[in-house]
Amino acid sequence: MKSDNYKGLWIITVITLLLVIVILTLGYQSFRATDKAAIDGFSPVFLQQQLVVGLSILTVLCGAAYALLLSLRTRKLLQKEVKKKTRDLAEAHKELQAALSKLQTVYAFQQSIIDSIAEPIMVIDANYQVKLMNRAAQEFSPQGIEDTEPVFCYQVSHQCEAPCKGRKHPCPMELIRQSGKPVTVIHEHVTANGEARFVEVMASPLWGEDGAFQGIIEATRDITNRKAQMEDALAEQAKLSLRSEDELGQFTHKIVKSLQEFLVEAPDS
Repeated sequence: MKSDNYKGLWIITVITLLLVIVILTLGYQSFRATDKAAIDGFSPVFLQQQLVVGLSILTVLCGAAYALLLSLRTRKLLQKEVKKKTRDLAEAHKELQAALSKLQTVYAFQQSIIDSIAEPIMVIDANYQVKLMNRAAQEFSPQGIEDTEPVFCYQVSHQCEAPCKGRKHPCPMELIRQSGKPVTVIHEHVTANGEARFVEVMASPLWGEDGAFQGIIEATRDITNRKAQMEDALAEQAKLSLRSEDELGQFTHKIVKSLQEFLVEAPDS
């Protein structure tokens, strides 16, 4: 590239010199033809000074020409580099779009799988934030919860602003964080229309590649009707037990009374 620059510089310098010589020659001849006596009056020192000035101007012109040549070369190289970078960026963008499309396909397939499950399912990170939920969980959630960022599990299930706790609502996240094992608990959740339902919460730990605790996968099953049936069965069993106790008491009373009457009526020996 340097040899090309030098070659271009020499070409510009030669052309500039020729133009200067031509201009000076024509000017000198014109000046000499019109006023020969005037030129004889110039001293050699003055002519030498004018020559130095002319050479200085020529040097400036050559430098400007060289700078222009470099500017043109640099601009050309920059344009070439910009075109290359543009092609590279376009190729990278194309690859990124392909990867994004693949991820969207995988996500859609994954979502379709969990949406096919009838029970609500949520993937919850260690900070209680819901990372993924199926359609059943979305239908169970309060209206507009999907427009909230971030969404927390206790907002979905209990419509409150703090994690569940206590004996009535033990937190599956904390139980798994302590034991590292799956757990099953009974909670009273609130549906989208505000109805209280009893659910069986089954949660399993979610571990990262490094073995660190990442959160839980939580599935819930509505057991309100089953719980009511069990409570009715227990109540009926309690009634039967009381009835049996009453009948047993009455039978025992009859036996005792019969024995007493028998002892009273029996003749002395």
